[in-house]
Amino acid sequence: DSVIWKLEYFELNRMLPKRYQECLRKENAAMLTVEMLHSLADTLQAYDEEMKDHSMVIVEPPSMEQRIVNQYSYFSVVPAAIGDLETFFKQKTSGTVRYQIDRHLRWRIRDMLDQMNINERIIYPGLDGVSMAIKRHYYVR
Repeated sequence: DSVIWKLEYFELNRMLPKRYQECLRKENAAMLTVEMLHSLADTLQAYDEEMKDHSMVIVEPPSMEQRIVNQYSYFSVVPAAIGDLETFFKQKTSGTVRYQIDRHLRWRIRDMLDQMNINERIIYPGLDGVSMAIKRHYYVR
């Protein structure tokens, strides 16, 4: 089976330490950039110590790679004290949803996504995506 998580980053932001919330408010931002995170915690150790197991930061990375742009990528920076994300989400959030996709439905869902032009060629630009699309197209089940 496969799993897709839907995170409510506004909910996670409300659990952040005050300094982080102030930074978001000051920048009128919904999530931190790499530069904003670096101004708040210049090392992972400092981040882990301040964050503990209370929350995590969702970071909007710079658009330095076409893959990041095409995937509308965001990264989560999970503190070391959060050992099990599933337990963290169950205990501390109410807006997080876990979608479990039965393995028998994967090919059907992939076909539906193809019809909406959401496929390897779009998500992974360049030869990587083309070769993945060809590989899947000619795969014999």
